[in-house]
Amino acid sequence: MSVSRSSGSLKRRLAGVPEPVAESIEAHLRDRERRRENLDARARRLRRHAQGTMIQLHGGAASATDLRMLREETRALARYLDRSARVDASLARDAFQEASEALLLAAIVGG
Repeated sequence: MSVSRSSGSLKRRLAGVPEPVAESIEAHLRDRERRRENLDARARRLRRHAQGTMIQLHGGAASATDLRMLREETRALARYLDRSARVDASLARDAFQEASEALLLAAIVGG
């Protein structure tokens, strides 16, 4: 079994810890990093969509489809946080704020 540089250093720091425990800790840390990366990518995508929607709203060009997709994306990210990444929710705060601002602007512009 090959050992990555990061896992090797973790195992050295965990000297005296049984191998199955060290592997479990290592797997947990890899899973958490993967969830954080996924959450970060989804939050960035939502922010870009919200910002683009606000630009369209200011120009009078946002469609009902754009707004529906923004709502769906926001709900999907909220479900993902609730289901898989609650501990890292702060990574999505700005994305939710941008989406809220876009949807509020749509309500104001739309009457």
